[in-house]
Amino acid sequence: MPLLGSVSVSSRGQQNFTKLRTFGKLKESEPFCRSPHLFDYWPDDSASQKYVDHVCLNLCTHGQSSKCLLEHDMTIGEDSSSIFAVTQIQEQTSNPREPVHNYFVAFAEAVEVKLTFSYGVPDGFWFQSTRGSQIESWHSSGMDTYLLALDSRGKLYRVFSPGTRIEMSVGELISLAGADKLDTIMPEAGPNRHPRAIGLTASGPLRRISGFELQVSIHCGSSHVATQIVPENLRSHSQCTMRTYATSEGTWISTDMPSSLTNLSNTRTGRGVRIKTQLEGHMFKADPNSMFLNVAATVVYLQFPGKVVLLFALFCCGHISTIYRSLLFRQFSITKEAGGMAMRLLAQEVAFDQLEGVSADTNGTGISGRFSVQALLTF
Repeated sequence: MPLLGSVSVSSRGQQNFTKLRTFGKLKESEPFCRSPHLFDYWPDDSASQKYVDHVCLNLCTHGQSSKCLLEHDMTIGEDSSSIFAVTQIQEQTSNPREPVHNYFVAFAEAVEVKLTFSYGVPDGFWFQSTRGSQIESWHSSGMDTYLLALDSRGKLYRVFSPGTRIEMSVGELISLAGADKLDTIMPEAGPNRHPRAIGLTASGPLRRISGFELQVSIHCGSSHVATQIVPENLRSHSQCTMRTYATSEGTWISTDMPSSLTNLSNTRTGRGVRIKTQLEGHMFKADPNSMFLNVAATVVYLQFPGKVVLLFALFCCGHISTIYRSLLFRQFSITKEAGGMAMRLLAQEVAFDQLEGVSADTNGTGISGRFSVQALLTF
């Protein structure tokens, strides 16, 4: 029986800003920040869209609003089950003659996201659909359900107890998916047409520029994880597992961003990691409705062999099929059958000598039609 529930993802309400700035400072010594020209990227020879002259942005401090990224621009909530972590920004001014400004978000991997989930087990009453059924019991991450985070090899990475916050950084989710880091090249996004591109950078853009998508799947219900993975002290409790997958390799991932606070006429496009979540699973339990449907379907299916043999015997065996059809589908006349029935009833009630008459043609004796009609009318 499928479970009914949902999972939501959001940016952590109170990020550790000190940790983010420290992580950003460390990233400033990386090649993509120290020598960003090495990672300039042209998608085509016309250079109509260029990703060049990048500047690394750290998180803004109090009172700072330029050459940094504000807190509300780190992530963009798309809906309750999807969030976008920004890794690269393109800013176009209102003057088309001015160049497009490109920025790397140096601390993107350290941004944390928060997951919450809940699910219910349907009752499964007779003749009741799963969608319309009532919920027998509710379970959630904040109430009674443990979450077991697994890595790309299916090994246990971390256990979240009920009531604790399920918070993980973007870098952790990328690692759990077994995907390459943001500072690596993505050849699947297309070769680099920049005239000065050499070596590995000629095969494609940085993943910070192209972006990619992560699918976080939370599986709950019966028999959803091997017993040896679950710690012994948790086997008697409600558990769900979380697996992360990297999807849409080679597809450019982007979203529109709010206008810059310093210039509201500027338009900004963000690229980065889209994190989508889903909850799935089944609960194995006695379901009268499913049992009835399966029994009814079995009865119908068991009749098919007999129907096929009958069809073959009636239409595929030549003269034998003609004999079979004449036996099963006998021709009869309603008029003759009704007349015979009437005469049999009459013969049981009226003696032969009362029906006997003389034929005018042969002078022979027999049952007279006139006497028979009179007998029927008086019967």
